[in-house]
Amino acid sequence: VKRILIKIKLNAWIIKFLAEDAPKDKKFFNKPLKYDIIFAKSLSYYVFILFFRLCINYLGIKEIEVFLKDLIAYLPNLFVWILIWFFGIRFADSIYTIVSHTLSFSRDKVAKVVAYWAKIIILFFTFMLVVSYTKIISEFAINTVIVGFISMLALAWWLAFGLGWNDLAKESLER
Repeated sequence: VKRILIKIKLNAWIIKFLAEDAPKDKKFFNKPLKYDIIFAKSLSYYVFILFFRLCINYLGIKEIEVFLKDLIAYLPNLFVWILIWFFGIRFADSIYTIVSHTLSFSRDKVAKVVAYWAKIIILFFTFMLVVSYTKIISEFAINTVIVGFISMLALAWWLAFGLGWNDLAKESLER
């Protein structure tokens, strides 16, 4: 499978695209992750499961065949889940950088805190999107958690202005 990836030049694209996110901490990771090998092995396991299902179907073992059919139907959803999560994390990092650089003219500590909270909000909504896509939790529970999260942010904003940011808001309006 790795040779096929090299032939169609998907191997170089995977390495180039994912090399930026390779773990840098040598304390936990002794070797860098090889994303092309991970992708090739995942693809080979998927192909193996496809052929294994055909063999089980030929032998007439219905219970295992139904399980493998459900597994094969779920694996592409899992791949899309991983892609959504990956791009959500990259988007959250980009938002963190944009917000911290945009607010850098003010106090540096405030810029970092606001950027960190923007990143947390993006990661939360990415997580909720992933959970909704994989249908792990019902839509009612997801909607309840999202409404609760937005209500929590609104309450925190209201309390912040009510308790401590009055002077900051007054200074901002006077400028």
